[in-house]
Amino acid sequence: QMTREHRGDHNVMMSYGYVLARAARNKDRLSVLDWGGGAGHYCLYSKALLPEIVVDYHCYDVPALCRLGRILVPQARFHDKADVFARTRFDLVISSSSLHYFQNWRETAHVLAECSGGFLYVARLQTCNRAPSFVVRQKPFGQGYATEFLSWFINRRELTGYLESLGLELVREFVFAEEWRVKGAPENGECRGFLFRRRDVGEEGRSS
Repeated sequence: QMTREHRGDHNVMMSYGYVLARAARNKDRLSVLDWGGGAGHYCLYSKALLPEIVVDYHCYDVPALCRLGRILVPQARFHDKADVFARTRFDLVISSSSLHYFQNWRETAHVLAECSGGFLYVARLQTCNRAPSFVVRQKPFGQGYATEFLSWFINRRELTGYLESLGLELVREFVFAEEWRVKGAPENGECRGFLFRRRDVGEEGRSS
């Protein structure tokens, strides 16, 4: 069987494999929350990358994608209401190509930090390095979206500083192949990822 070879996709998946292995260290079972996870494709990635670990996968997204996910990935659990996570912490929280689409990204980042009992992985994030965080209008007609929407380019130091103020520490940073050139933007954006860990949690994922 032939598989599609794409270096950008390979970069994304192998980066996630590293994160998954770190979060699953000394564990037979791993609880995962995928925030803005679409139809649950990261559940399938998790199984392929670390087949010896039982992954208790939860996905939060809009109702239409949750309905689709329940059909395509029945082994996952889908939620379209954020308050279901108010009293729950997960070994690993993922936000892939998601955080920059929330109007108040700091508020959403705070929720993600609260849900994380171990690691928080912010992946494929639209970032900038010099300019303060700024908003752009996206017109993704070429990708099949018949609409326009707004998104952030989040300043790297703003993101890391804010999450560090919530009790997380930066473990590793990732770079991805996606590039954006936005007309009139104060800076060309970069696609980056960040793995954080709660300071009060040891390498084995238990509170100290």
